[in-house]
Amino acid sequence: MNEIYGSVVVELVNGDIDSKVTLPLDGTITMGVGNGDIKFDIPKNTSAQFASSVVNGKINVSNLNLQNKVETSKSVSGTCGEGRGTINLSTVNGDINVNGF
Repeated sequence: MNEIYGSVVVELVNGDIDSKVTLPLDGTITMGVGNGDIKFDIPKNTSAQFASSVVNGKINVSNLNLQNKVETSKSVSGTCGEGRGTINLSTVNGDINVNGF
C-alpha cells in the first residue's frame, strides 16, 4: 500500500492500485485502471465530490458518509464533507473498494 498526502493522478492499463490517500482541501484525486482493482482508503473527514464507476466489476464503499449519494450497479457518487476537493475512481475490468478510516 502506498500512503499519499496530496493531489494524485494515476492511470494504469493493467494492474491494481492499493492506496491510502489524505487529500488536501481543494485537492484532486483521479485513478483509472483498464484491467485491475482499485483499493482506496481515505480519512472519514475528507472534503470532496466523490465519483466512482466500473464497466465490468463491483463498487463497495464502507465507513464513509456520502451525502446526496447516488448509487447504481456500475457507479457510486456523492459528497464527502463540504465537497471542496474532487475524487474520481474508475476501472473497466475490476472492482473498486473504498474504505473510510
